[in-house]
Amino acid sequence: MAQHDDHLSVTLTIVGAKVEPQITCPVSSTILALKQRLYTLLGVDVARQTLIFDAEELLDDHHIKDYNIQQFSEVALLVSPYPNDDKFTIQVMSSADCSENVKVRERMSVAELKEKVERRFGRGECTALTRLGMVMEDGDPLSKYYVNPNSLVEVNFNIDPR
Repeated sequence: MAQHDDHLSVTLTIVGAKVEPQITCPVSSTILALKQRLYTLLGVDVARQTLIFDAEELLDDHHIKDYNIQQFSEVALLVSPYPNDDKFTIQVMSSADCSENVKVRERMSVAELKEKVERRFGRGECTALTRLGMVMEDGDPLSKYYVNPNSLVEVNFNIDPR
């Protein structure tokens, strides 16, 4: 990639959690614009995001081309935790016609959310929770999957025969 060609784009892998999306941006984009794209994709407020590349914090007013970021580079996303581990509401959906708002904390484990969902829906054993196409692992905190206010988490049940 010629770094002086503002028409070029790079595809970056965003690392730092279980979900590792790829995002393509023009090299002329500012880091702030990249953070805004990540907000749209992941729901993480821009103010909570810190991006790191090659052990250096990427500054909002700089451009991607200002760093030695190449095609398929990995950029780390660090997310500042909510103060006091405050509760917030997410949407849990089991099918197109069945969804519930559920209050959670970002440090809550996936297993705890499964238990809460089982009680709320009353449909049987919750076999899997999915966020952004990734099956969530029981021992992980919700923050590993960028669960934020108004996030959508999909649920699968092992339905009890009646």
